[in-house]
Amino acid sequence: NPNKFPMILQLFYLLLLPYLQAFQFYSSHFRIPQVHLKPIISLLDPSASSSTSLSASSDENGSDPDSDTFSASALSSLAARIATIQQTEVKKSSNLSRNWREGFWTVRGFEISSEEYDDPMDSVVTDVEEGFKKMKEKIAAKGTGEDDEKLPEPTITAVILMEGQSSIVVGRSDGTVFSVKVGSEAYASFVKKQAIALNPTGSVSMRTDFVREEDLITSTTNMKEEKAEEESEETKFDILMHNSLWPGGIVAMACLDETTFAVATSTPSIHILSTSPKVHPITVPTPNLTPIGVSKLTSDCFVVAYDDGTVQTIRQRGTTAIYFPRDTICFSTKAPLTSLSATPTHVYVGNSEGEIFIAKIDPLDFQLEKIDSATFKPFPSCAVTALHSVEGGTLSSKISEEDDQDDSTTTVLLAGSENGEVKQYEIIPTQGGDVTHWPRLKNQKLKRRAHVFEGNNVKITNIVGDHSKVITACEDGSVRFYSPRDGRQCSYTMDGLDGITQMSLGEEMLITNGMEKGFVCIHDFGIIEDSVDFGVVEMDD
Repeated sequence: NPNKFPMILQLFYLLLLPYLQAFQFYSSHFRIPQVHLKPIISLLDPSASSSTSLSASSDENGSDPDSDTFSASALSSLAARIATIQQTEVKKSSNLSRNWREGFWTVRGFEISSEEYDDPMDSVVTDVEEGFKKMKEKIAAKGTGEDDEKLPEPTITAVILMEGQSSIVVGRSDGTVFSVKVGSEAYASFVKKQAIALNPTGSVSMRTDFVREEDLITSTTNMKEEKAEEESEETKFDILMHNSLWPGGIVAMACLDETTFAVATSTPSIHILSTSPKVHPITVPTPNLTPIGVSKLTSDCFVVAYDDGTVQTIRQRGTTAIYFPRDTICFSTKAPLTSLSATPTHVYVGNSEGEIFIAKIDPLDFQLEKIDSATFKPFPSCAVTALHSVEGGTLSSKISEEDDQDDSTTTVLLAGSENGEVKQYEIIPTQGGDVTHWPRLKNQKLKRRAHVFEGNNVKITNIVGDHSKVITACEDGSVRFYSPRDGRQCSYTMDGLDGITQMSLGEEMLITNGMEKGFVCIHDFGIIEDSVDFGVVEMDD
């Protein structure tokens, strides 16, 4: 995290400080080449370089006149700066935890419309609440006019927050993919515009661009100039890249690193894309099967699951993508696969009959191997509609107090069902490289964690989470927050969304679709103001 780098560097410097002072003492008495510390101090604390924190003097015993010696004010200034940085980081972390726990967040977002540019927006939105209201008004206005398009608008079928939280990738049912820079403004709308493109052969053709609606305003008013000062500190949403190569809809996507992501389409086809328009897509030669999910393994390797039970790992090598027959397995399931999740060591898939299958991954060549003994059925009468795995030993692998097994390699597996149930399991390594799940029986419990979460009898469409929270999306448009420790719902929920199916979780943000068609919502929990409560919906007791 770049924001933490200065503090880490300064702490590292304090650890070295006694050794540097000792070396300086001996070098001044035994004529060892001097170590000049002023550049280091200037790097860590710029204010110290312009103050009296360092003093250069000539040693009476004949030491090098250019040697640097510490003063008490230098150490005091540096210690105060380090303490301030530490306090800021602690306060920020505490504030963020509180916001997630108690439900303080703001909402902003953008719309990618398939309509040709028509009437400009009547104003430029700069206020968060005004922007959210504007999004609702545009949604309500759609479908009421006589000139509405007869063809249905594409819906958002996949959304991911890229590493670094600087861009969002959106996939739609018409096969288009957009990379959008995350902005701080309340609302932005992108519309189609026809443009002339010059081909490499010299010919001219028409192409479709997506541009900000407000940028197309042709009015002679000074609206933009009047708003310039208000928007000076805002970062605008911006489409970095859009691609429309595939006739089939986008089924799933997975972030591989800060700029690269994998895409599965219903055509069917698999592709590797970049958020930069200068990088050409990589098409992966895959079997003629329908993909149901994509999940990251490493920055250059991902796993794809198909509805017939086939699972394969795909690796990127420069500008090509490869896979070998040994990288493909097929689970013996009569019911189609419906969900996928993966860690660098294991793959988890669920099917429409409530079963979960597990395969292990060779860390050297990413070869897959089924673990038939690990198959289990958490939902006897309905489909597994969502899976999410979190590695890191968040649950204890000790079955009893006498068991001294190390829990550092355990994995949390969360499963959501068609009837609204959510269950939490611990995946525990066993001898021979296999794994088992816990609990195995209804009367067994997890240690320090809940096994069954409170449900709402509505289909679970997506699950995300980490060690401190579990978030579920439901078919009725609600987003529910749970404590993984006791399985109870938190004191708030997100309502008002429409058929939400996609979520992507960052350190400070939750990205969702669900505001009809082409709207993407950014729920920002990184706010600082204690009084901000916009977006909070209190639950009834």
